[in-house]
Amino acid sequence: MPDRPMLKCPLCPQKEGPYYSHTSSLLRHVQTKHYTPTSYKCKSCGKFYHRRDNLLTHIHLHHGGIEADAPNLKERLDPPERCPICQIPLGSWGKFKKCIVMHAILDEEL
Repeated sequence: MPDRPMLKCPLCPQKEGPYYSHTSSLLRHVQTKHYTPTSYKCKSCGKFYHRRDNLLTHIHLHHGGIEADAPNLKERLDPPERCPICQIPLGSWGKFKKCIVMHAILDEEL
């Protein structure tokens, strides 16, 4: 039995998981699979990527490597206006993360 409660992603539809033992792991999953505070935009064609390495691969394959070392590829995205679960107004990524963690903990208590 784990020392701490397991946190279930409240955004995933599966009842069997995924589960995380650390808040940081849950938030990394949410940022990777559901919402990301940043994205990387190709300045040549406008395509967005959630990870810088995927953008650099795209630039190398489709644009001959131009911009691969260019700074300022990262763009900060606006947080969701409301929590996708309880619809409470948010306004910041910090409030979004706190709300998601609260729902993950409440899920575990049910």
